[in-house]
Amino acid sequence: MRRFLSPSLALLGVLALTLTGCSGDTPTSPSTDGGGTPPSCAVTINLAATSVTPLAGSAVIVRASVMRSGSPVPDGTSVVFTTDLGFFLETGLPTVSKVISGGVADVTLGSVDVGTAHVKATYDCKTQPIDIEFDAPPANGPFISSVNPASGSCAGAESVTINGGRFGTDTGTTRVTFGGAPASIQTQEDGRLVVRTPSRTLANPQVPETVDVVVTVNAGTAGAVATPPKSFTYYCVDKRISISSVVPAFGKPEGAEEVVVNGVNFGTSVATTRVTFGGVAATITAQQDSAITVLTPRHLLANPQVSETVDVGVTIDLGLVSQQSALLPQSFTYTAGGTIPCGTRPDLFISSLSPTSGSAAGGTPVTISGGGFGSSVSALRVEFGGQAAQVLSASGTSISVSTPRYTLANPDVPESVDVVVYANVGQPTQACAQAADAYTYAPGVTDPVIYSISPVTGPNDASTRVTIFGAGFQFPMQVFVGEGDCRREAPVVSVSADQIVFLTPIASGGNVCLAGQLVGIEVVNPATGKRATSPDSFKYYACPTASVATPSYGPYNQKTTVTINGNNFEEPVEAWFEADEVNFRLTVVSVSSNFIVVELPPIDPRQLGGGDGTCANVSGNIRLAFPSLACPTNPSWTLLYTYRIPELQIATVSPATLPQTGGASTVTVTGANFEDPMTVEILKNGAVQATINNAAVANSGALSFTAPAMPDSAFNQNPCIPPGGTTVTGVQYVPTSFDVRVTNQRTSCSATLRNAIVYNPIDTTCRAPILVTGAPNPTATLCTAYAGGTFTASGGTAPYNFSVTGLPNGVSFAPAATSVTISGTPALAAAGSGAASTPYSVTISVTDASAPTQTGSTSFTVVLNDPGAPFAVSGPGVQTVTAGAAAVPANALTAGPNGFPAIAWTATASPTPAAGAIQLSAASGTTSTLTAAAGTTPGAYTVTVTATDSACGAFQHQASRSVNLTVN
Repeated sequence: MRRFLSPSLALLGVLALTLTGCSGDTPTSPSTDGGGTPPSCAVTINLAATSVTPLAGSAVIVRASVMRSGSPVPDGTSVVFTTDLGFFLETGLPTVSKVISGGVADVTLGSVDVGTAHVKATYDCKTQPIDIEFDAPPANGPFISSVNPASGSCAGAESVTINGGRFGTDTGTTRVTFGGAPASIQTQEDGRLVVRTPSRTLANPQVPETVDVVVTVNAGTAGAVATPPKSFTYYCVDKRISISSVVPAFGKPEGAEEVVVNGVNFGTSVATTRVTFGGVAATITAQQDSAITVLTPRHLLANPQVSETVDVGVTIDLGLVSQQSALLPQSFTYTAGGTIPCGTRPDLFISSLSPTSGSAAGGTPVTISGGGFGSSVSALRVEFGGQAAQVLSASGTSISVSTPRYTLANPDVPESVDVVVYANVGQPTQACAQAADAYTYAPGVTDPVIYSISPVTGPNDASTRVTIFGAGFQFPMQVFVGEGDCRREAPVVSVSADQIVFLTPIASGGNVCLAGQLVGIEVVNPATGKRATSPDSFKYYACPTASVATPSYGPYNQKTTVTINGNNFEEPVEAWFEADEVNFRLTVVSVSSNFIVVELPPIDPRQLGGGDGTCANVSGNIRLAFPSLACPTNPSWTLLYTYRIPELQIATVSPATLPQTGGASTVTVTGANFEDPMTVEILKNGAVQATINNAAVANSGALSFTAPAMPDSAFNQNPCIPPGGTTVTGVQYVPTSFDVRVTNQRTSCSATLRNAIVYNPIDTTCRAPILVTGAPNPTATLCTAYAGGTFTASGGTAPYNFSVTGLPNGVSFAPAATSVTISGTPALAAAGSGAASTPYSVTISVTDASAPTQTGSTSFTVVLNDPGAPFAVSGPGVQTVTAGAAAVPANALTAGPNGFPAIAWTATASPTPAAGAIQLSAASGTTSTLTAAAGTTPGAYTVTVTATDSACGAFQHQASRSVNLTVN
């Protein structure tokens, strides 16, 4: 079995020597009492971690800050970290020594196992513990392992990385919410999301608010699955970082120029700070709380003749819970044409420099004297040998700068360079002054040193991003992997004073000699020729391939052991079974280089098909993952497997005949593939008559249940001659056959045996039918007494229960023992014009007192006549009257056709006239006429005239007419 989590003994020896030789202070051995501190010890250690409950398979950063007698120990001091679970990524071992930089020492702890890691940090006489609890990832569905940073501004739009698993890669169906508000997804991988936070309005801007972060995959579909939430804290007021200026504010596209980013609250930890120009990381050479000195990254102009301005960003506490970022938009310009325009101006000149020489490493304070400089630092640029210096202060006659780093052509020979001052940069009056060979760079070579490398393993067929931790690194640096004929140069991603990040060459093609090898790492400063080597530091390995799973199917209700054949398998191994509706982790029994044995557990098909089961085989994939291997996703790690769900069968049902009462009989069903829990249903014509839950299953081929009773309504009825009768006018219950259906409650599989049981009815007597007779009155008149008739019931068993439906409003029924009488005065069903005749369908129903009861009915139609319908108001719709004059006969309005006595008239006008101005000549009667009283304001009015009669009942005839009335 191959294991590459720990470096070789040779590497351990080199690391031990390197750490001991380069430490500012050599740590003493930990105390023998398990971490106690002698009473005289004046050392205190504070430990913090990005998370104390990470998921197994992930990593956390542990940070130590050390004080002696109340004061921080100096940078370069060594702190020893140990753990009893997992390993430190810097060494691949359970122990590592890290030097303090910027007041803190950081170490990265990872574990593929679940449990508590007891981490200890030791310096001198003090050992400080911290417990990190690695929890197991969820067995199914997506999950979040960490949110970095875990806090941010309430203004939103901050970059947050969400680490976890099973996110998929489809941004179209993935949704990320912060407190329910959607975030903008920038990039998505199966185990990593980068998002921009949404803004949030805090209840109290002075009080931070913590919200849930949730990732939902397959959003908007029936298969949507959400992660358990993680916390994120919003704040509006805090000690936030900010960028105030970038000096100088422009530079060459070739980059590698020294620039100072000014601001507040940057801190001093270079290791956890990142500065970007247009999104590309710059190399940090120095850092203070209010200023970060960097070498600008290279920038490719879209048009070499057109300058481009980019954003400058700063992120501090990278990877820690306190991570935060700031951005100064459009604050640095990459100039076009390869040079910066330089025009002369008589008042701009350089008279002297003090001092006139300094180290090639840069950082020497120099004062430039002259004239015409101006006092604006942001409007000045100073170059030493074409490299931008940091402008510290300026007046009209003096500029203070910090020299940039300079690479000597010969590391042992000094070089003199030109000094150029650019004034009024970016303005129409921009000009420059030059002092030739005014400053001399003296040799000052630093030897590079390698402390540790992380990670220490990687795949043959993919590049691994590796960080070299050390000191004395100067831009540019080269990295070489391997030795002798197999020595290959690796691409360098970034260089800082204490870290180099590079990508390992892929061990294929011309680099195949690296495949599967333990190789050394060498760094070279091409400007000085200085180098450092770490032998046997990195192990290449071949990525796994899987070929077949045996068996590829098994029963759904039993545990099945499956062997996966392949090559280059490596512990630890994670395995899942994934189908459309299920996703769960498998137990890995054993692992060898060519075989993986896993156990597939029984499944419950009730989890499928929306909880109803599907009675269908469950086909899915066994998926493999190798957490310790940085291999690209390989389709061969997915193998088909099917859970088989058998169909049910029914052979016999015994006994085949049962009494109607059922209960004293036990029914046995024989067939195939029975298992608990089983449901039995008795059916007739497809309708369920009785259900027996949890029938007793004797074995896969037999089950039994107590026979249920059948209601009379379930039996068939045949015609018969009632006692004393002479014709077939009665009915009687007869033996009836029923179907039997059995269902597996887990799988929803069922089987039915048609006409399996015959039930015999208790009552087989011939029952005479109920008859309803009578002569209905077919017509009725509104508001006139109506005698509908008397109807008599016969047959069955008295007394009878009568009900009547469909009668007109105002008409009711009066039941007696064997008859019912219909009578009343018909009335309108609602106010309105009514209808000349309206048909009503009346049904008389009768239920007798027999057991079971019998019913009978008769139906007929009653036509209700309305002599006053359709009720309407007629007459001229356009009229003219003279105020104070008699009514015009031709304007009369008539209500009818006939109506009922005492028709009442009302009128309303618009616009509304004075009270009593527009009147009706008659308040009642079949006719009325509109008039206008003397003094009525002349004009046009719309008058609505309504007539209401006095028909019987709660509702009356009613009709209206609109009249356009002109009053002269």
